[in-house]
Amino acid sequence: MDILNFAQPIRGGFYITALVVCVLFLTFIKQAKLTHKGYLTGFLGIKMTMALCEWLIIHVPMPQSHIWLSLLFVLSFGSAPLLLRFARGVTNTPNQALSHKFKLWEWAFILASIALVTPLFMASQVLFYFEFGGEFGHFIHVTMLLCVLLFVAQVSVYWQKAFKIYKLEVRRTMQQFSSLHGRSLLVLKLLLVLVLANLVFSLIRTFNCWFWQSQIEITVIANIMEYAILLGCLFYIFHGALPASTPDATTTIQAIIDENTAAPSSSTSPHTPETDKSPKYAKTKLDSQFIKRVQAKLLNKDNVTQLALDSGISLAKFADAIGEKPYYVTQILNQDLHTNFYEFITEHRIQHVMSKLSEPSEQTILDIALTAGFNSKSTFNTAFKKQTGQTPSQYRKQIPQSSPLST
Repeated sequence: MDILNFAQPIRGGFYITALVVCVLFLTFIKQAKLTHKGYLTGFLGIKMTMALCEWLIIHVPMPQSHIWLSLLFVLSFGSAPLLLRFARGVTNTPNQALSHKFKLWEWAFILASIALVTPLFMASQVLFYFEFGGEFGHFIHVTMLLCVLLFVAQVSVYWQKAFKIYKLEVRRTMQQFSSLHGRSLLVLKLLLVLVLANLVFSLIRTFNCWFWQSQIEITVIANIMEYAILLGCLFYIFHGALPASTPDATTTIQAIIDENTAAPSSSTSPHTPETDKSPKYAKTKLDSQFIKRVQAKLLNKDNVTQLALDSGISLAKFADAIGEKPYYVTQILNQDLHTNFYEFITEHRIQHVMSKLSEPSEQTILDIALTAGFNSKSTFNTAFKKQTGQTPSQYRKQIPQSSPLST
């Protein structure tokens, strides 16, 4: 009980903080250059209202608090549809229209949730007097369990669809850019985390209610952790998405593809029917001599590394620097070198970092990573370990002449 008395004010504080942060975001969201940001506005609006409901639930006495619990259940069914629509917006150019209308199966989820929370709303005794205990109380528990199961089904469907779009967009970005920090892509990733966290903690609270004898401590801790994740994601969205001056890779991919990487006509491209290696490039079969020429430029380590050190390097800039068309660079990277632009540039950056770590230096590992073109410590650490099987610190420590500097 001592833990509960300590945790309850923290729980309420998280609700109020989340509410205030969402309100601030909604006032600044117009400054963000995001594709179809109306869906993000709706998502934050739902989160803001849910935080208010959570605060009212613990401050309004029963049975009136059932009103806000009913509203909380219904609102929870709005996050996932907005997530999917924002994901679809990321893959479209800003002038492409998206369907705002809910399909029949989408309405079925929402209407079913309203029907299932009706007994709980009735138990609030706002319209009529109902005895909460006995069979009616058991009936409410059953309907709430069904509502949670319906919520799990709904979120699973939407989340999987949105996650597939996210993975597709990551692959497209890796073909065009040396960084995965486009604003829309970052926001989509964080929204996926938020919806998944809401699902996980909803299941924890349900298991607590049905199988763990409704231990209030578990509910409080789950609420605190869920809203801590919410606030953390909102911070990263604010830090990485709202500044209007930062270029957004995901909003320019389609334009780059249309303008720079569209397959050229057969009259102007070095085609030959003998060198096709992939069905994907069946319409752009390249001459073997042309492939060797481009490969030689791509395998020129010194020149490529110098270009890779530019943190803002893109496929278009890289192709222009080596005097080739972006589409052909992409094709040869994919088809002949079995990689993509993002991995190609990252590999050269890691090799550069490894060479620097092998030399005596007063620079920290992070300083070396930033000068190599990486934009964040987490991205660098992940890429370095993937390529070498070691963390940067482990790699540096095994070099005898290197002084053990901090990261």
